[in-house]
Amino acid sequence: GRNEVRNRLMKRSAFTASAALALLALAGGGNAQTLEDARSAVRVRDFATAARVYTTLSDRGDLQARYQLAMLYGSGNGVPRDTARAAALMKDVAASGDAWAQYNYAQMLDNGSGVPKDAAAAREWYGRAAAAGNERAALRLKDLQAQAAAAPAIRFPSRNCSSSRHLRPCRRRRRVRGRRRRTSHRRR
Repeated sequence: GRNEVRNRLMKRSAFTASAALALLALAGGGNAQTLEDARSAVRVRDFATAARVYTTLSDRGDLQARYQLAMLYGSGNGVPRDTARAAALMKDVAASGDAWAQYNYAQMLDNGSGVPKDAAAAREWYGRAAAAGNERAALRLKDLQAQAAAAPAIRFPSRNCSSSRHLRPCRRRRRVRGRRRRTSHRRR
């Protein structure tokens, strides 16, 4: 009874293990690079190796590898610094719903790093990250909303100034009761 059941289970688990090994060998998993290989390379500051591993994994669709690759491109570690590429990779990961990627992409939009500066889009991405549970994004969104509420009112030109640049005060010199200003040298 008992020994027979144990033997069947052992045969089944041995078959399952050999089938898994065969699938790994067919998929090239014998020497496949993993995220842990890349993380180990980063720990010893071998960023070039980490970038190669992250690139391979990113091309296979690994979003965590794509996120880390974006961070490497943003900092220029192991790859030439390319903020535009970093922003494109970060946007891909952010679109998948990763809260930290959404926060980082919002920062890129907020600062104009690799993408044109866009405050409205940055607020949108901060909002998405905050909704996904990122506390830093929630704080930054709160700061941006407070700044918008405290923004100074637009000043309009005074009636003595015909300047169309209404955001700057008029700096035209006025004549004092129809006389020209006195100068330090007089004509004789």
